[in-house]
Amino acid sequence: MNYYWWGIAAIVFFLLEYPTRGFVLVWFGVGAIVAGLADMLGVNSLEWQALIFLGVSGVLVALTRKLTHKMHPKTPAVRTNMDALMNQIGIVTEAIHNDYGSGRITVLGQDWMARSDGQHEIGVGTKVHVKRFEGAKLIVSQM
Repeated sequence: MNYYWWGIAAIVFFLLEYPTRGFVLVWFGVGAIVAGLADMLGVNSLEWQALIFLGVSGVLVALTRKLTHKMHPKTPAVRTNMDALMNQIGIVTEAIHNDYGSGRITVLGQDWMARSDGQHEIGVGTKVHVKRFEGAKLIVSQM
């Protein structure tokens, strides 16, 4: 009588697959159907049914992994406002002292913490070039 539960599990997996793009849960639904069929054919042990479910699901996921990646190419990386700051020119508004962990710049109208890419100080009013970011700090070089 476990085939009823396997059928319900299959329906749940199919319904959960619908809003996703992974194309993975459908194989667990197929595994549940096969486990339910095994129950109907006389495999009465729940442990064996579970092994059949896991085995069929695992094999199908493994066999279709490359295919699903081709069907759903990676989405491009989401650009953030930090990415827009790369290679921009900014003005130092608070002197940059790496040793003291201080320094701020304005770039594209926004105020950011900044550190020098070298060990030298950069004074207020100096133009700087944004090289990269580390955490929430922009790493800059003096122009």
